[in-house]
Amino acid sequence: MNVTTRILDSAFRKTNREKVQFMRYENVPRLLKSIRKTLSLTQEQLAHRLGVSFVTVNEWENGKRKPSPLARRQIEPLVKEVGIKLPEPKRSA
Repeated sequence: MNVTTRILDSAFRKTNREKVQFMRYENVPRLLKSIRKTLSLTQEQLAHRLGVSFVTVNEWENGKRKPSPLARRQIEPLVKEVGIKLPEPKRSA
């Protein structure tokens, strides 16, 4: 992760904690497959919508890689579009 990405991600997390719920979702592959199938998209079509490669989506869905913070922010609107309810963030004591 480059310095710019780290700075932007840090600023995003500090100002938008509620939007970071996706990062806490434990089964990213299942979430992505569910989004894709609900929207009737192929991996290639989902990749195009997110501005990433087919290989990237394939690796996310197969658990080989996790989406970057930027990719997570791009996935958030799709989560809302399909109406998937994500778990509430864990609250520290």
